[in-house]
Amino acid sequence: MIDDIEEQLEGGLVCAEEWVTTETAHGREQTRTYLQLPAPESSPGFTLSEGLMTVGIVTSASVRDGKESIDIRYYISSLTLDVKQFARAVRGHWSIENTCHWVLDVIY
Repeated sequence: MIDDIEEQLEGGLVCAEEWVTTETAHGREQTRTYLQLPAPESSPGFTLSEGLMTVGIVTSASVRDGKESIDIRYYISSLTLDVKQFARAVRGHWSIENTCHWVLDVIY
């Protein structure tokens, strides 16, 4: 599926939405670029994913102590094309994950 997405982006044939956020916290500056596009119907398994509407890509670039790291994550979603809603869903997921880890760290 990733090849199909890259092909669509390179060809300029897809309607994609992008949103960029920047924040400074915990001793690092982080820029997140959210990209959301319609799921390519030509992808293998498209028909097996009932409700599949969009594919999202989040590129996170962090600078801490002068060192940069880049992380890229891919998502499939039943959300319609609304990049800000997609970004809220991604951030909401990670806040739940981080909260669970914090509780486990404190308990153990």
